Amino acid sequence: MTLQQLTYFCAVARLLSFRRASEELLISQSTISISISNLETELGVPLFKREKRSIALTKYGRLYYEQITPMLESLTAINIKMKRLASETEGDINVAYNPPWSYGFVPRLARDFLCRKENEKIVFNFKQLNSPKIIDGLKDGLFDIGFCTTEKELPDLALFPLFKQEMAVIVPADHALAERESICLQEIAPYPYILYDEESGLRRLVEKILKGAGVTPKVAYEAPDEEAIFSLVSAGFGVAFVAVTDALKKLSVRTLRIDGVHANCTLYMAHNVNRYLPPAAIRFMNHIKLCSKQGLIAEFKR
Repeated sequence: MTLQQLTYFCAVARLLSFRRASEELLISQSTISISISNLETELGVPLFKREKRSIALTKYGRLYYEQITPMLESLTAINIKMKRLASETEGDINVAYNPPWSYGFVPRLARDFLCRKENEKIVFNFKQLNSPKIIDGLKDGLFDIGFCTTEKELPDLALFPLFKQEMAVIVPADHALAERESICLQEIAPYPYILYDEESGLRRLVEKILKGAGVTPKVAYEAPDEEAIFSLVSAGFGVAFVAVTDALKKLSVRTLRIDGVHANCTLYMAHNVNRYLPPAAIRFMNHIKLCSKQGLIAEFKR
């Protein structure tokens, strides 16, 4: 049996008329009649009781109609959903981003995109993860777009740089170095140090910069992201070398520039070049690239 046969059968069973089914489906009555006869032959039971001027469902036809109808309705719903997902104005976009230094930036970009009438039916699905997990998710097809940091080229991913974030040393507000405006990295060596953990996308960069400055930190704690590190530093558990974010403004820490080292990290917009990208996601990326070209990215960081 074919989907076409089932569609013809359900139309005739619902309307109890070959003529009206023919008009609805825009198919000749003979084509529908032959299709249903073939279906009855394949099933081995009569589905309709045919009389001179009317037709009626047999008990087999009623049972078959009751079973087939929800299946066809489900298939129709799936097809509608697939068409919506494939639409550039109604699809879903799965986005992962790296908190906390992109936590306000990415939602603000998405809101600006959705405020345009042609995009208002698009739906965002957001996920907050660290950069390595975002990269893995992009490779596995879990996300359409990721906003993350990385210190190496990734063969499967296209990376579009959005902005550079300054890196600095942070110390508790009552720390011995707190009155300074800037320091040398070597000056943090004697103090307990809070390092990004192994899951963080910035750990490799921080270790590289510290090693280049000849600093072997006394690692007291490891933390997954800036927000966790800021909290530990604010509570007096140590000092840290981190990406500067707005979250610093809410805590009792001092931010110190680094003498002789120009350190920053880059936030990228990334997608997998080897996986299908929904039209809505392409539309969102193009919107961001246009904002970048027009110099508007900084507006969304505030």
